[in-house]
Amino acid sequence: MTDLDKFLTFVFSHIDDDRFELSKKMKYGFCYYYIYINLKFPEDISGNNFGGDTKQLTIIIDNRNMCIEIGQWEDLLVIEDVNLVKKWSDILEEHYQKKLGPSLKFKVENFLNNTDVKDKDLWREWTMDKLFEEFPVNDENKKTDTE
Repeated sequence: MTDLDKFLTFVFSHIDDDRFELSKKMKYGFCYYYIYINLKFPEDISGNNFGGDTKQLTIIIDNRNMCIEIGQWEDLLVIEDVNLVKKWSDILEEHYQKKLGPSLKFKVENFLNNTDVKDKDLWREWTMDKLFEEFPVNDENKKTDTE
């Protein structure tokens, strides 16, 4: 499956592009990696698609069934290749782990920051805890009540 491997290499070289999305799911104790490629297509000549159409190509690395699925919506090709699944699972897992910290930080901060005014205390507390972690207070320089 050298064509599929070449295509996955091409996709991975663009994985940080906004049109590409990588996600990971666990099902039945196995990892599944999903790559979504979202591309805009121009309006058709009849003008029925206002502003063009977005289409999505889905690539699924399935470690349970040791196969790779590729296609659109329910029209997926299934390619069974254990070596390719293992190779790309390792590559995608390494990339996923690198992106996990910043992604988690963004999701938590975005959620807490976009709350109602009465719930902002959680966001402030979270922000202050992080600030104190970045700039720890030196206990030796603190004054005590007895001094």
